[in-house]
Amino acid sequence: MGSLPAGKDPASPPTIGMLVKEAIGKDAGKAGLLMSRKASPRPDLVALPMLAHETLYVGADIGKKAHVAGFVSSTLLTRHQRFEHCPALAFDNSREGFRSLIDRISTYVPLTQVQVVLEVTGHYHRALLQYWQELDIPVYVLHVQKRQEGLLKTDKRDALGLANMLYNQLEKGIQVGDPLQAVRRLVAPTEAAAQLRGMVRHHYELTAESIQRKNKLTAICDELFPEFTRLLRNPNLPTALALRSRFPTPADLAAATWFELREARGRTCSVSDAKLIELQRLAAQSIGTKDPARVRGLVIEQKQLIRELDLIGQHLAQLEAEMIQIVGNSREGKILTSIPGIGPLAAATLIALIGTMANVERASQRKLVCGLGPKGSTIGVHSGLDTLVVAWGQTDETDDVSHRVEGYPMG
Repeated sequence: MGSLPAGKDPASPPTIGMLVKEAIGKDAGKAGLLMSRKASPRPDLVALPMLAHETLYVGADIGKKAHVAGFVSSTLLTRHQRFEHCPALAFDNSREGFRSLIDRISTYVPLTQVQVVLEVTGHYHRALLQYWQELDIPVYVLHVQKRQEGLLKTDKRDALGLANMLYNQLEKGIQVGDPLQAVRRLVAPTEAAAQLRGMVRHHYELTAESIQRKNKLTAICDELFPEFTRLLRNPNLPTALALRSRFPTPADLAAATWFELREARGRTCSVSDAKLIELQRLAAQSIGTKDPARVRGLVIEQKQLIRELDLIGQHLAQLEAEMIQIVGNSREGKILTSIPGIGPLAAATLIALIGTMANVERASQRKLVCGLGPKGSTIGVHSGLDTLVVAWGQTDETDDVSHRVEGYPMG
């Protein structure tokens, strides 16, 4: 026989406390077994989407550090009565935030039944747009919408409003009278367009900066040496800038030797010896400012502006060389440059502006993208426009490339 625990008599009956303790121990063992069974995962069970047989429309309100997505569908509208009461999700502008959005969408529908819309605002949407395109989710874009006056603005309401617009136009087929409220399917840009978009914008900005510095240099010339433009009409051409850099003031030019004048002029034939002599005579009699303090400030500013203008010119030359090479190696570039009147730089602007021809459905839209559409007055167009519309795109460069490149849907 086995030994009994110390202090226990084999003949003594069990007490009530011993019976209760034994019963509690058995119940606890059964409960632990049941809990372990419930906690064990079931690999054969898969969560089913709530709206497996309809399309989910997602509107994204874009922010710098975080975005808000609103979800609208037929079932959700029926359940919540109004689109403002439909569900929404705030998520960070990060990989983890994007994944949380996809996880939330997957609880409603499969990713193949999702349509997304967003407003084109700045550059904060690009990472999210790329993430959606990698998942082959259709993305629609529209211009920034004007909010109704007196209406409380919240990111959730904006996101749900975008989703509702997409639902109305795609699901219900409702047409809008204002073309700025029409959603457009966004297609990824071609390889050439993806390369050229940043270059075209930077080229536009550098050109604007170059014009700004030239205007300042012209103003300085008018104050220091107003007679200079009698002989050299454009004071910002290379020869004129070389003379102004070497002889910043009329006094310096009047005191220069003949050898120094010819050396500063260089080998160009645009300024003859007779013009140099006359320029020196005008410098000796100039009515330009004589205040020493003002002259010193203008001379320093002029010297820096000339250097800045030269550096900008070098950067523009590098950009243009790259753009011309990309246009020459691309199919759309060859088509565009085959149209009379379109050079490589104008073709590069058009390629970057459109992204791909799938982004503009009709010829009238293509004209508007390039600023060729009527705006209250009759305008002429190139004779090659019809050929260009059929072949690839538009005919001319826009007046405000920066605004249109950022404001019009591109990949």
